Amino acid sequence: MNNLQNYMEVCRQRERQKFVVKNYYEFLSFILSGVTKARMERKIDKEFKRATQMLAYYEKQAENLMEYLMKRKCLCTLIQQLS
Repeated sequence: MNNLQNYMEVCRQRERQKFVVKNYYEFLSFILSGVTKARMERKIDKEFKRATQMLAYYEKQAENLMEYLMKRKCLCTLIQQLS
């Protein structure tokens, strides 16, 4: 009888251990999915900031180009008037 009780207790302990391990893995997968989501959000934010910076850079380049063209046009007009 004592052996049977010991065996039953060992079986119950194994079941509890399996349950604990299963819950642990479920918890880890939940945490990792949150970490992955946060990482993706940071990556998207970083890419958005970079795209915004690139847009600002190209807008500034376009302004500089327009300013250069206007100066050149004024200079050409001035040269024509002086000729």
